[in-house]
Amino acid sequence: MIYFDDFNYRIETDNSISKPIFDIRDYVSIDNISKVCRMVLTQFSGYSDKQISYYLYWFKQTDLDDIDEKVRSNTYEDIDFKYSIKTEFKPKIICFHCNETLRNALTVSAVQIYPNNFKIGEEKLAMIQDQGLFLKCPKCGKPLTIRVVHFFGWCFRCVVKREQLRTADRLGALYETKELYENKRIVDRLLSRAKRW
Repeated sequence: MIYFDDFNYRIETDNSISKPIFDIRDYVSIDNISKVCRMVLTQFSGYSDKQISYYLYWFKQTDLDDIDEKVRSNTYEDIDFKYSIKTEFKPKIICFHCNETLRNALTVSAVQIYPNNFKIGEEKLAMIQDQGLFLKCPKCGKPLTIRVVHFFGWCFRCVVKREQLRTADRLGALYETKELYENKRIVDRLLSRAKRW
């Protein structure tokens, strides 16, 4: 496994690396990504000459700067990664209960995360499940059809709908919360719609 301690990497047109369909950096700021996860390259199952990228997410409070330093100095131990799991980035997920579009999530695939060691995958999934860390839809509170462990910024539309932004005070409040969310284009588009209400 190759561990990246920052998100300023460049994946060239190297055929040995399977590139992610969605690059997380196109949707979430590097500062916000760095607080939550690290990119790793792992061997692609069945192909010794191919690697695939994942995002390593710690589901228990962990100082990622400390982990970075241990990896750099080669002093890390298995315990440092006990509460981490390989995830994939999804820019859009739809809740099939309420039809809400949820944005920018780290998800876990039960089969693909540890294809050569199902025991590790099952242990990590069981720890997450036992602690109730798989996220539900923030709008309706029902389970999602995909295992989500982290949202970088969710449901702008549902925030706007709930508030209905009919007064200047409410519009000002949305401007204040704008900094909490990473996807500036969506927020700006919502602000322009809110002004028309």
